Amino acid sequence: MKLSSNARRFSAVALAAALLMLVYGLTFHPWVVGPMLKINEEEALLRASYQRFTRLEAQREAVKARLDAETQAPLAEGSLLTGPEPEAAQAQLMQLVVDRLDLQPSSGLPCSALNRLPKPVARQGQLRRIVVDAELQCGPQALATTLHKLESETPFLLVEHMDIRRLPQEQSEGPALHRLAINLQLVGYLGQTEGQVHE
Repeated sequence: MKLSSNARRFSAVALAAALLMLVYGLTFHPWVVGPMLKINEEEALLRASYQRFTRLEAQREAVKARLDAETQAPLAEGSLLTGPEPEAAQAQLMQLVVDRLDLQPSSGLPCSALNRLPKPVARQGQLRRIVVDAELQCGPQALATTLHKLESETPFLLVEHMDIRRLPQEQSEGPALHRLAINLQLVGYLGQTEGQVHE
């Protein structure tokens, strides 16, 4: 079948366009356009990073001033453990664990302290770091209240590590009560008192 002149012309144009697209896809795009697009993306990322670091740099002096003010501010009265010696502060911290237990939650089981173990005392700047490991059993609500009391009442304590596991439910005719076994490490600080020998 013989093609008309218009059909031959159209076929030639289509073939030329296909060849141009093939050449563009194999040579020009991967060697020229692709790298340019990648450069543009990297430039946009660098510009965004530069703007973010510029904003942070602008806040440096304000943040430094606030940090210096907090560092130089005196500690709140009663925020540290008391006692003439670290051993007395350890005993105080162990008693605070018992004093701050939630013994009468509005629902669920109360907290009880099964064991308390003091750890070696370490110096941290002008303070002594007093650490006690405690083993508790609590209901969920009593645990939440106890943790809040441990960290929010003076002298302030820090719950540094905590491990919680659920104990098997006891067989009972009433509603199921969830018992939690908690191992936590509490930290308090003892101030340097006059007459203490520097280590």
